[in-house]
Amino acid sequence: LKGRAHIELRTAASYGSALAHFHKALAIDPSYGPSWLGIVRTRNLQVSYGMVAPPEVRAEMETALAKAREFGADAGEVLGEQAHMRWQHDFDWEGAEAQFQRALELAPNNARYQSDVGMAYLAENRLDRALPALERAVALDPQRASYLANLAYALQQGGNIERAVTTAERATQLDPKLGSAWLNLGTARAKRGEL
Repeated sequence: LKGRAHIELRTAASYGSALAHFHKALAIDPSYGPSWLGIVRTRNLQVSYGMVAPPEVRAEMETALAKAREFGADAGEVLGEQAHMRWQHDFDWEGAEAQFQRALELAPNNARYQSDVGMAYLAENRLDRALPALERAVALDPQRASYLANLAYALQQGGNIERAVTTAERATQLDPKLGSAWLNLGTARAKRGEL
């Protein structure tokens, strides 16, 4: 649980702490699938934020993903992380989309994968699919500032500036240290003509 909590802080230091917690848990019980999956999730986010290059961590991620699967980690989460890898590492959107959809069939109330698939759709300029997924993520976990920040970004892209501002404001109130929330708030306010 400590590893997962550190992931959500979304800083370089917190990702390092998360990895340390997952490795510590695996030293105690190497058959604990969720810790293996936590390594994959952490590395996926590090790649997403440009903190590490995919080739640097790919072998570690493949091994951890196989161990997560072997040791009974949630099947929907395993598919979701594998989809994230296909999207961010392999640039295989079609394969990633199919895996994201399957992950969401297995775990339709997983807010994290709703947000991930929404951001993937947004990267593919598919706002019509991105917004519903991001809205669903926020509906499932309305206290997660990162999901609100993602939704604010998508709302900006769709031209809904007023709602982007209020959504980004909520994100900054929930997590005053979340840089993407402040970036989206500033951008939306600039588009509104405030800056």
